[in-house]
Amino acid sequence: AVVSTQSVQYEQSKFRAMLERDPGSLDKTKAWLATTVEAMRSENQVVTPTTTLECAFWRLIEGKVDCAPETVAMDMGRYSVLSKELSAVVFAASCILILQNGVGPPVQHDAFANKVRVVVYQLCSLEYISHPRDLIDHMAEKLLDVVKETNKTRTLTDDECDKIRSPRP
Repeated sequence: AVVSTQSVQYEQSKFRAMLERDPGSLDKTKAWLATTVEAMRSENQVVTPTTTLECAFWRLIEGKVDCAPETVAMDMGRYSVLSKELSAVVFAASCILILQNGVGPPVQHDAFANKVRVVVYQLCSLEYISHPRDLIDHMAEKLLDVVKETNKTRTLTDDECDKIRSPRP
């Protein structure tokens, strides 16, 4: 706790010193917040100091920022990691919904959801970025294996397997 308090005080003193040396040194931060306010207004969102900061940081996490503000420039690596983790969570949730719609209630339990999350996180970490179709095909086969393993009480129909492999209407 003492080290944490001292590090916060140290960073605050360095930040104050930077502002005293160069008052215009927060131009990127001002632009970041101004762009956020514009985006919020264009989407008819309520603009308050709190909602602006929340939206601005979400934009950082989602990678919707052209230039990192000075106040968080050193933390951009962390935001990149958070962005990838957020994408994996959204992808895992999407896979679970597709599987539940394709196979039905027998897959709606925590053990199944946890297995799906593991598969999704493992495959997302393999960096199939240049070939998203490969990722989707590989993901579908792995998830089909998870569904078959989890649903040992009944055999999946060909139609259910096809819905998992290609969840298009």
